[in-house]
Formats: sequence, C-alpha cells, structure tokens
Amino acid sequence: MRIAIICDELDHGRQTTGISVFVQELLAGLRQVSTEEEFLLIHADARVQLGDGGRFRDVILPHAGGELMRNLKHLPRLLRELAVEVVHEPRHFPPRLPAGIKGVITIHDLASISHAPPGWQSLVVCLRQWVGLMVLLRHYTCVAAISQWTADEIHRWLGIRRDKIQTILQAITPNFRPASTAAVAALRCKYKLAGSYWLNVGTIGWRKNQTELVRAFEQVASRFPEVTLVISGRPSDAWSQLSAAVAVAKLGGRIRLLTDVPDEEMPALYTAADWLIFPSICEGFGLPLLEAQVCGTPVICSRNSSLREIGGDSIAPIENPPLASAIAAAIVDAQPRREALVAAGFCNAQRFSREKRARAYLQIYRELAIRRRA
Repeated sequence: MRIAIICDELDHGRQTTGISVFVQELLAGLRQVSTEEEFLLIHADARVQLGDGGRFRDVILPHAGGELMRNLKHLPRLLRELAVEVVHEPRHFPPRLPAGIKGVITIHDLASISHAPPGWQSLVVCLRQWVGLMVLLRHYTCVAAISQWTADEIHRWLGIRRDKIQTILQAITPNFRPASTAAVAALRCKYKLAGSYWLNVGTIGWRKNQTELVRAFEQVASRFPEVTLVISGRPSDAWSQLSAAVAVAKLGGRIRLLTDVPDEEMPALYTAADWLIFPSICEGFGLPLLEAQVCGTPVICSRNSSLREIGGDSIAPIENPPLASAIAAAIVDAQPRREALVAAGFCNAQRFSREKRARAYLQIYRELAIRRRA
C-alpha cells in the first residue's frame, strides 16, 4: 500500500508549531508500528530529509505558484503520477483529491472559526477557512479530530456526518520527562531564573489569554513575593498587548517573556516550574498541559473546550470565563493541592501514547485502501 503524507509543516524553520510536532511524532510512531506500507513524505524543501530511503521516502514538490495552485493543481497531479492509494493531510488546507484516491485529514481545532478574535482580518481568515473546508472536506473519506471536543466542533460548524469523524487523541513526545538536576541548573543559569516561578507555555496569541494571566499575577503577586511569572512562546497577534500589560503591571522584573527556548530545553523549563498556568480561551487539545504533567509539574488550567476532557480531575480548574479574577482565585485555591495534583498529573499523562496514535492512523489507512480497491 502506498500512502502519501503531506509534510510541509516540517520544512525548514517550521519545526516548533503544534502541527509540525504532530507530524514529527506521527512519522516516528508509524516507523514503530508499520511493517509493510510505503510512505511518501511530500514537502517543499529539498534541504530537509524526513525519509530513510526505504519504505519512508521524501518527495519534493516546491510551492510554485503559491499554496492554492499547489493544492488544486500540482499536488493532485503528483498524487496521480505516484499511484498513491491513500493521502493524509495533517493540516487544515487539504489538497483536491483525484478520482480513485482516498483521503484522511486531521483537524486540530476550528478556533479561527468558532473563537475568532475581533477585527475584520480575523473575519476574512474565518470565512476563508470555513468555505475552504466546507468544499474540500466533502471529498475526504475520513476526518480525524485530535479530541472529542474538536470532533463535536467539526460536526457543528462544518456539518460533517459523525460517522465520517474519528477521534484520535494527541500523544506526548517521549523526550518530555522530569529533567535532571544538571539540566535544570543549566536552564536556570542560562535564563537567570533563580527561585520559584510559575510558567505559561504557548504561542503569544489572543486565544492563549496571557494578558489576563498577567493581570491575575498582578492581583496575587503580593501574596507570593518570591515567585516570578515566566511566559514562554512564539510571538503572534497579541504580543504588543501582552508587552503593554507587563509594563503596566510594574512588578520590577517579576514577569519574564521568553521567546527563544529551544525544544530540547523545554522539559527542564517545565520541571523547574512550581506550576503551569494555562488559562486558554479555547484549545483543540492543549498539549502543554500534558507536557507539564509528565515532567512532574502540576497544572492550573481552564475547564473549557478540549481542556475539560484532556485534564479531567488532574488539574486545578479556572472557572469560565478565564478572566483575571478567576485565574487569581484558582491560583490561590490550588496551593494546598500541589502534591496531590503532581501525582494525578503523572497518572493522567499515561493515557496518551505515540504508539496508540500511530496504530489508530495505520488502521485508517488500511481501511481506506480496502475501500478504494472495493
């Protein structure tokens, strides 16, 4: 069986997004569980090698003419030429499928539709994604959702039949585990993180709600004078708003914004933190929650969207809406439960496995190939 996986997210300079981590981990899992299938890893950057030259093979297709032309013309032609049976698109921009080829697409969230930030630019993005998915998804045999909440959103907003949607939960990258004493010491030295700190991880964006977190920290800072708030993430649409909130707080350097922490240092960043505080407005899955838990860090977290399902009773909940007052109250209430939440977090994180996810996708590929041949 010949399967094509669209791997554009792994091209140069794009390895740290949630979807790129998903693709990397999916490929690693498939190498563990697949025994006979041939995988064509389609991407645009010839400098990036993803395959092994054997059953996992790189296929380079440059972005000539832009992404629209690539998805509507160049990719379909390539799929026909390669005699592909099944295509997996792990992003939200699926290519048109030629006749006779079955497809599965992974939807990570519909936040740009269901929780679009204010402004006309967000409205344009929302309409473009909604129309594009409404048209193209109907040509895909299977739609995979990374949480049950995301599956419900797909049905609600796009009208996809529930029997066409499969929920396959995310998995934790194996390198996330409690970091060594030496690794923690090196991280503290590098970023000048002496003493206790609370951590937030995620793209600096409106949906991640970091500005409200800063306001909450301002409310409780006097009760925890030894604590620093560390926000680590890639700058995005809310960076200027967050920077302004930090300046207004006037807490004398007790709020740190880190935008350049390498992936290999993240386990130490989690391990050294007293808490992960994750007051997101909406998440398709919420991977930082599990990354913190598997590193032994307890979590204070919103109980909305998929976070209620992924965190369960292993988190200290932030009441909705996750405004500054609710975040501050959750921080204070959680302190006596810290050790119990560490134990509950370790237990919760064991539910999510790279191998389990890979086997679930492999089963989909095989079923789609059988349906194609029939």
